[in-house]
Amino acid sequence: MENLFSFFILILLFYGRSLGLKHKKKAHVKWMFVVIALDLLLVLFLSIKRQALGKVSSDMPWTLMVHLPFAIGCVLGYLASIYYGMKLYHGQERYRSTMKRLDRFIVVFRVMTFLTSLAYEYF
Repeated sequence: MENLFSFFILILLFYGRSLGLKHKKKAHVKWMFVVIALDLLLVLFLSIKRQALGKVSSDMPWTLMVHLPFAIGCVLGYLASIYYGMKLYHGQERYRSTMKRLDRFIVVFRVMTFLTSLAYEYF
């Protein structure tokens, strides 16, 4: 069930990104805020439900060892995107290139987070 919700968030992420490309700034900002909030709530839920933080060790399955850096990187990317996104929203265009690089990072890390979570479930 969690993977289905994660996939749904991933679809919402891609839709929200498309709003930015269509120059719908306000819709993009609101949409991405919801996507990031949902994803962070999912991380919080999974951390509590699975007691994930207590299970971090060197004897974890390989799929979790691969998954963890992507998941942490995605959360850090989200936090940075909120910071730079607010700067852009308030007209500080000098952060546009930073945000574009950050966007590419987040997309790769979010997709890999999803794929590695599937790998953990099924392998």
